[in-house]
Amino acid sequence: MGQIIEPALEPLGFDWRMSVALVTGFVAKEVVVSSLGVLYKAGEESTQTLEEALRASGLSPAAALAFMVFVLLYVPCVGTLVAIWKETGSLRYPLINIGYQLILAWIVAFLTYRLGILVLG
Repeated sequence: MGQIIEPALEPLGFDWRMSVALVTGFVAKEVVVSSLGVLYKAGEESTQTLEEALRASGLSPAAALAFMVFVLLYVPCVGTLVAIWKETGSLRYPLINIGYQLILAWIVAFLTYRLGILVLG
């Protein structure tokens, strides 16, 4: 799944593992960090912390900042979307929400990544 999504997120500096973490974050945003830990093999079974594993993978500071911005702005969790659906009585509004927030998150993360490359190197 992550490798299918990766081409759309590659301009933001994200690899397939970060893409998978974003998919799992759709269920609940707090799952993003634990997914990254599993995908980058950080944690109790490894001597590496998540920060060390991300640095070892070659993740740039600009990409890390863009990832945080993307997570903050992209779609809310499934529970929120269901609430929007139930409150409005239409599936149209959750779908508009998904599209709008994904596009907004992508654009702002892209700008953050490019600006981060210029400033952070």
